[in-house]
Parts: sequence; C-alpha cells; structure tokens
Amino acid sequence: MDKSSLPQYFVGNRYFHARTRRPVTLRYIGPLPPISSPLDPASQVWLGIEYDDPSFGKHSGVFQNIQVFHTREEGSGAFLKFAGRPLEEGKNLVQSIEERYGPIIPNDAGHSPHIADNVHANGKGLILGSSKGSIIVETPNNWANAQKRLGNLEKLRIMGFEDEGITALGGDENLKEIMIVRLRGVEWLNLSRNLLKGWGEVAEIAECFEGLQTLTLSHSRFEALLNNLPDDTKQRLGALNKITELHLSDCSTSMNEVVLLIPFFPNLRVLHLEANRTISNLSLDEEEYQILDRWKTLKKLRLGGCQINQWDEVANILKHLSGLESLDLSFTPLSYVPPPSTINYESIRSFSLLGSCLLRWEYIDHISQNFPRLTSLRFSISSGAISSVTPDGAQNSPSLITSSPDLQRALVISKFPNLITFNSTTITPSERRDAELFYINYVKLNTSEHPSERGNWGRYVELCKVHGRDETSTEKKPEAGLKGKMITLKIYRYPTDPSPSTLALLPSSSIKLLKHKISRLIRANATTSLHLWTVINEGGKMQKVIDIAQEREGHDWTVGWWFENGDSVLVEE
Repeated sequence: MDKSSLPQYFVGNRYFHARTRRPVTLRYIGPLPPISSPLDPASQVWLGIEYDDPSFGKHSGVFQNIQVFHTREEGSGAFLKFAGRPLEEGKNLVQSIEERYGPIIPNDAGHSPHIADNVHANGKGLILGSSKGSIIVETPNNWANAQKRLGNLEKLRIMGFEDEGITALGGDENLKEIMIVRLRGVEWLNLSRNLLKGWGEVAEIAECFEGLQTLTLSHSRFEALLNNLPDDTKQRLGALNKITELHLSDCSTSMNEVVLLIPFFPNLRVLHLEANRTISNLSLDEEEYQILDRWKTLKKLRLGGCQINQWDEVANILKHLSGLESLDLSFTPLSYVPPPSTINYESIRSFSLLGSCLLRWEYIDHISQNFPRLTSLRFSISSGAISSVTPDGAQNSPSLITSSPDLQRALVISKFPNLITFNSTTITPSERRDAELFYINYVKLNTSEHPSERGNWGRYVELCKVHGRDETSTEKKPEAGLKGKMITLKIYRYPTDPSPSTLALLPSSSIKLLKHKISRLIRANATTSLHLWTVINEGGKMQKVIDIAQEREGHDWTVGWWFENGDSVLVEE
C-alpha cells in the first residue's frame, strides 16, 4: 500500500471509529514495540486511540508491558491497524447550521443551495435527487414561507447540535462576520457529544454568538489548558467571558483543569461537572485555592456522579468559594460526614444528595450544622445502601437512616430549622410542627434505655424547648402484655373542663379509633364533627397546637405519632 494513499491523521485530534461510530481521541501513530520486519512498511503503522467510553477500551496504552501512550481513564485505550480508513473525520459547525437552517448567506430565491438545485421549473415541486429528474415531489403552497421561517437565524434563542461530529467552526472571515450579526440572539448553544479537541476551537465558536449565556459541552473531551499560555491564546479565549452557565458533565476533566479555566469565565454563575469519573480528588495547591478565592461570581456547583468520598476536601473547596449558594453531591460515594469545625457555610441555601451512601442520622445532623441556613434539600439513599438496611438485626438501629419515605421526610424536616422545600415539595408550617413533635417522641422512644444519648440527636433539646416538652423525662418500664404497652391520655372538653376524663389505648391505634372512643366518652352526637387538638402548657393555660382530626383525617397516622403517655387532648365540638 502506498503511504501517500493513506488518510492524514493527527495526534490529539478527535475522530469517529469508522466501524462503530464511537468518538475517540487519537493518542499515537507509529509501530508497536518490538518492531518486526514484515512485508508492507505501511502495515507496521498502528493508531493508538482512547475511547470516550472506557467500556470499549482494551487497555491503557500498554503493549507488551511498554507504555506506548497514556489515557485519561483506566482501560480506555485500544490499537487500530492503519489500513484503509479506520477513523472518520467530523464536520464543522457552519456545515451543520446550513444543513438545518439553510445558507448563512441567503441566495436570491431564499433557498439553500442543495434545495435550490432541486426545485422544479414550475416552482411547485422538488425533484427527488436520486431519480435523475423522473420523480417530482409536490410541495405545499406555503413551502417558501416555511423555508423562510426556518432560515430566520435572527429569531433563534436556542441552538443545539448534539452528536453531530463537529470539530471546528468552519467558514472564512467574511462568513464569520455575518454569523456574528445573524446569531447575536442565541443565548443557549448545545455542542454536547461532538469532536471539538480544545478550548481554542470552543472560543472561536463562542465568538460568533455575542448574546451567548449558556454553553453545553457535556460528553466531550478537551485538551487541558497549559499553566503559561501565550498572549494570543489568552486573547482568543477571552470570547468565553460572557458565559454565565457552563455544562461540562462527563468530560473526563479534573478539578485542577477546571481551576485553569476559571480566569476565562469571569461571569460564570453555574457550573455543571456531573459524572466526571476523573474528579475523585478535590485537593488543590495553595495557588489554585487563591484562584478560587477570587471567583466570587459562582453560585451553583454540580458535582453529582463524581467519585468524591472525602468530606474534608469538599469543606476545603467551600472555604474558598464564598459566593456559592447551591451544591450538588448526588450519587457520589461519600459515606461519612464528620462533625463540623468552627467554620460553617452560611451562604449555602440549596443542597442535593440523591442516591446517597450516608447511612447514619448523625451525618445528616452534621450537614445541618455545616449549612445552618439551608432552605432546599434533595436527599435519598442509594439502592445499595437501602439493601444494607435490613428489617432485623444490627441494621435496624434507629441511628441508621430509614428507607421509609414518610419517616425519612419527618426526621429530615426536624433536623433543618430553615428548610422550606424537601425533595422539591414545600414544607408547610403545620407539617413542620407535626414533624418536630413526632421527632421528639421518636427520639424519646428510641433512647428510653439511654436518655443521655438524646443530646446526640441534633436539634432534640432545642425542639423540646420550642414545643414545651421535657427533654429529660424517661418512660417507665412497661408491664408485660398489652396493658403494659397502652398509653393513658387526659381528655379535656373545650373551652374549660377542670376534671378531665382519661382514656387508655395502644400507641398503634388509629386516629379514627381515637375519635370513636372520645365520642363515646363524652357522649357526643353521632353526627357531631369533633376537633382533637394537641396542646402545650403556657403560663398554666393550655394552648391549642394541631387539630389532628381535621388536618390528618384519611392518613394512616397513629395515636403514638402524636401522643406520649400522660399527654392531654383538647376536644372541641
């Protein structure tokens, strides 16, 4: 095979695998060690590639124990024999725009070139290209108007070219100037899953979109910026300074590489770094932390799906991002949150921890203490963690986070005093009161044998004071049998009843049964609608708190949810 007939490839460029269409980065061109001597010299040339998806790789650039090239991710490399055309090039952005919207520089008829060539002489049909003029497809009367509307680039606000194999901007300087004028209204550009190799190519594209605010580059692979860039490169990257939201999910980047980008995104407010398997270490050097200190604009940081497992590293990052208000650590292997240091992060208002590996309630308390002004929380346990919480044995400890959504919600609400939404659902004042009263009883019940441990339950002591409960009271050891499990309630009739009646029933009894027994006890009319109030004692007077009959009727809440032994119930007809 003549070498001159081989396609021209460049190390560092990005291509499609010709057979699978998988995106790859070319890392090596040359022979494999040790060099043998067969027939065709061209047959000795191999291509070392790195797949974007490591599951398609065969190794990490090693051949016969010799490191031929390096990969970003373990096991993502492979070798291809340089025969035929093993890799295919992509296209430029100008081509993609014109294929979809028509020519950037419209012709006189307003058609794109490939459409204009196929318009029939009568103007009412299109000639099917493969028919050599024998097949004419009739077009609707408003065909020209449809073409005109489609090609109205000035009205576009969002443009998406995901997975189109774009490698560069394309076009000449004249076309670029026209693009700047016609595309100035575009605010969001999606270039995910493309073949752009570096930030220079990205900046050249961004320069054509003067109104651009959101740039999506997820599922891409970029060369890391160098520490000391030439002045002309810095000037070219200045086109990125208008971006306020940047998506770099699954870009195989590292936190160190992100820090090198910061000076070129001075107005960035939202940064998406989800699913970057290469972000496992958040530790930076002193110079990098100083760059973070100067980054005051960032408000939202998304790190979901990264391999972060050290809370101390998270805390160090937060110290230097003083303007950050929202943090996402969902689906990370973080399994431990230590007690907070003297520093807390009062700027954080929103926190996401879906698919969490945290198993103990004390870690949630520590998060609450780290983020004392948190108003929005999204939290769930990962399926792997749930499977480890078995219904019996040691895993059934009350100190472990429950997998029950209702119980989990009540306890979480109680642990965060300023929380307004949990898992995207608003917390009403009545729900907060319900949850906090339940939390008090829950802690007392589950620490009855070790009352001294109650102080370790986050806001327990604080909530007892808020709701007028005695945090030091302990339950007497119950008698054997059902009688020993029953609680006695004092039943007062509203507005005054100096001598209350008493009623004994199991904590597991339903509110419906409680209403029925109270109705019989006070001889209420069968049609009377009773209101059952929980109460607190303020200044020797009972104050109504929650009407459990009205607010919770139809829900499967039990008497034990609301009351302890000796509590009072105020009945209003």
